[in-house]
Amino acid sequence: KEFIFLSIPDVRPGLIKDRIKLRENEIKSKQKVYSEKQKQALKKPDFKEQLEAGLSSEISESNKGFAMLQKMGYKKGDSLGKSSTEGIKEPIAIKIKENRSGLGVEAKRLEDEEKKKQLREQILKRKKESSENNRIKLRENEIKSKQKVYSEKQKQAFKKPDFKEQLEAGLSSEISESNKGFAMLQKMGYKKGDSLGKSSTE
Repeated sequence: KEFIFLSIPDVRPGLIKDRIKLRENEIKSKQKVYSEKQKQALKKPDFKEQLEAGLSSEISESNKGFAMLQKMGYKKGDSLGKSSTEGIKEPIAIKIKENRSGLGVEAKRLEDEEKKKQLREQILKRKKESSENNRIKLRENEIKSKQKVYSEKQKQAFKKPDFKEQLEAGLSSEISESNKGFAMLQKMGYKKGDSLGKSSTE
């Protein structure tokens, strides 16, 4: 009898046996609950908007803290402190934190960005300086090479005899007897030391 009872399948209506279907129904029910929560959250006014609205508006005279300040001699428009002219007139501004990072992270991030910016500027400056130095070096090498070529040309020029010196040397020296022109004059009766013309003395 016990064996027969255990082997009888459970056939109750509406009972889901499939594990996948059970999981799907579970997800659907959770989604429904989540959507309801979202609707409720949308109905509520935003905390950030409420805070900004509260900070932007002045404290009303019906405020208990404001009433206490008035009893202590505070007047609207005066600054806080011993003197009504010294001290702050506006409350310290606050910044709403919208992430879960720790205090000082934003300042550290800004500091790191500034350091990176300075590093980039230094790298660009070095590149510019190196390119300028390379340009100057190239120009110096070019000038040196030109000077070298010019000095070589000067040396070659000094090695060659000067045309002016050659001309002066030629004009200062007498015409040799081997000269063709001198030989022609000799054939025509010219003698060395005579003057040119009909007469040898004129």
